[in-house]
Amino acid sequence: MYAIAAVNSAVFLLWKVPLLNRVMLRHFTHTSSSGKVYTMATSMFSHMGVFHLGLNMTALFSFSSVVHQTLGREQFMALYLTGIFFLFLF
Repeated sequence: MYAIAAVNSAVFLLWKVPLLNRVMLRHFTHTSSSGKVYTMATSMFSHMGVFHLGLNMTALFSFSSVVHQTLGREQFMALYLTGIFFLFLF
């Protein structure tokens, strides 16, 4: 949980560095026409603003400890990573 929150926060801060905007757009946003499959995974760590990041981290911490204890670390990460792919389907 803390590692996921740290990565999300780090990516959010990288978006604030103007020199990195082009790189961040290329590697941390997903469009189906780009042909880059990996951006489906990297875009799940991108957040549009502090409020967006805060709500997502609140949601993460509200359910993650119970799910982590119930399923274990590997299954929790599989569930977390799979969730983003379902978001792109809808």
